[in-house]
Amino acid sequence: MLVNFWRLIKNLKFLQLALYIIFAFFFLPSFGNRWLLELASGFLLLNVLLVSLSTVGAVRWRWLFWLLFAAAAICHGIYLTQIGPEGRLLFIRLTIICNMLLLLLCIGGILSYIFQTIKVTLDTLFAAVVAYLIIACTFTHAYLLLCTFNPQSLSIPLPLRMDSFNIFESNIIYYSLIVITTVGMGDILPLTPMARILTVVEAVVGQFFVAILMAWLVGRFIAQAISAEKLESQD
Repeated sequence: MLVNFWRLIKNLKFLQLALYIIFAFFFLPSFGNRWLLELASGFLLLNVLLVSLSTVGAVRWRWLFWLLFAAAAICHGIYLTQIGPEGRLLFIRLTIICNMLLLLLCIGGILSYIFQTIKVTLDTLFAAVVAYLIIACTFTHAYLLLCTFNPQSLSIPLPLRMDSFNIFESNIIYYSLIVITTVGMGDILPLTPMARILTVVEAVVGQFFVAILMAWLVGRFIAQAISAEKLESQD
């Protein structure tokens, strides 16, 4: 029974990751305890890393994943210590850059897994959902990095402060999800040319992802189901 349960979890690894990312996007920003939020965010990144590594066939590339994860953890740990404002700003930038590079590698690994999959399963579809959400998370980091250089890049109704960075980040997460889904609420606006370029790129990537990749995978999934039913009816 335990073996069958482990196989089920392993086969649905992208489902649990998709659910956790959705939970993180919608509920983590409301956590009042800062250290609980830090712990949950760290587990989210570790979850993304482990699931992505399970899709990477080449062992020689795995050290790069772990190196970026360790570098991000070290920089974030230094940021959390009581150092000067300039030092905290430097290390939060380094943390964001390392996380962005790691997320890009994870996206590449997941997309490679999707394109190499012969049979499209339910977990393959959730792998695409995870890649879509990680893309939104990557753009979130890009906006955050941009705001550390120019806090007026986005019309967020609160100042960027190192002691309340998580609150500022939750607004960026909301903005990134609004952009990638092209909902366009209009309560947060890009104010600088670079912010507008990132916004347009994310909106285009999000639409192409859903219109092309997701549609292609769903089409293959339905076609395989129809073929299986025909084979069963012939038997």
